[in-house]
Amino acid sequence: MKTELCETLGYRLIHVWEDEWNEELKQKLIQVFEGNEVIHNEEMLDRSWYSLININKDVEILPPAIINRNGFQVENCGYFKITNK
Repeated sequence: MKTELCETLGYRLIHVWEDEWNEELKQKLIQVFEGNEVIHNEEMLDRSWYSLININKDVEILPPAIINRNGFQVENCGYFKITNK
């Protein structure tokens, strides 16, 4: 809900898990901040990175789910599945 609220207000909220903080993620954030972000349509996209506002494709939203992450039960934020119909 937090991500959707930010989106309705015109903000893009990016969630970063502490165990995901690495050089690859830093480079991805640099791409986002510089406006050079690359979207790979063949992959399932984490809703924390992408906004429906910016995607001009057919989108299926996979709802949030409880997952096991490093031995803890956590809720992911859902995913977009994009098709090029």
